Amino acid sequence: MRLLLLLFLLSVQFTVAAQDTSVVQQKPDSVSVSAQLPVAEDTLQQVQTVPLVSFDSSYKTILAKSRLNLFAKPQFQIEKEKQVENRDWLFYYILGIALLFGLLRITYLRYFNDMFRVFFRTSLRVNQIREQLVQSGLQSLLFNLFFAVAAGTYVYLLISYFDVSVKLPDLFIPLVTTATIALMYLGKYVFLQVSGWLFGMKNAAETYSFIVFLINKIVGIILLPFLFVIAFAEKELAGIAITISLVVIVGLFLYRFLRAYRPVQAEIKVGRFHFFIFFLAFEIAPLLVIYKLILGFL
Repeated sequence: MRLLLLLFLLSVQFTVAAQDTSVVQQKPDSVSVSAQLPVAEDTLQQVQTVPLVSFDSSYKTILAKSRLNLFAKPQFQIEKEKQVENRDWLFYYILGIALLFGLLRITYLRYFNDMFRVFFRTSLRVNQIREQLVQSGLQSLLFNLFFAVAAGTYVYLLISYFDVSVKLPDLFIPLVTTATIALMYLGKYVFLQVSGWLFGMKNAAETYSFIVFLINKIVGIILLPFLFVIAFAEKELAGIAITISLVVIVGLFLYRFLRAYRPVQAEIKVGRFHFFIFFLAFEIAPLLVIYKLILGFL
């Protein structure tokens, strides 16, 4: 019994000693050690002491040295909606003129060929062919109407190219110019016939009328390809086409003057100077008057 009690006391003593050594060997607390360390100064104050460059000032400096005009006085401008020009109708209009020419050429092929034979004088039977053309009233009327339509469309394209201010819709302008040219040459024809009848120079008046309307028909045919180029080509190419067409028209007018002088001079014995004055008064002056009237009323 005593032995058991002695062993129990020894075990209790060894247990207490082990607990004491564990307490002594325990490492110091890291929190308490860190609490005793010196505290560093506020890092925010150190950052504020470093000189910084403002973002706004740098941005303004870069823009000031650039070539962009950013600091000038602003301009006030009212933007307008872009007006899209629809010219589909012009394509079909000119296409209709080409179709009209094709129908006339197919229907009256002999008249078409005779007209160019007389114009270029490629046949020895010029006078006989001329008489046949004079007697072909319907064919001559239709080709004269074709000339009026082609010339009226050409005048409209000139108005559009040079940006002449017109108060009518675009669709009505070629109709007005066509009607004006048709009425002008109708009045010229009536005037020539009446003058020839009054002054007893009917043959000279008919000869001059035939040459005038023959050249007009040729002008209408020559203008047809120029209509497509002026209407739908670039502005530079359209300007070249206008220049060439005007040169051709002026050349044909001069050819008409030279072509009409000889038969008229044989009929009425008129001098070149007097015939030239008549040509200016009867051919050029009406065109200028009509030009002023068109600009005044359109």
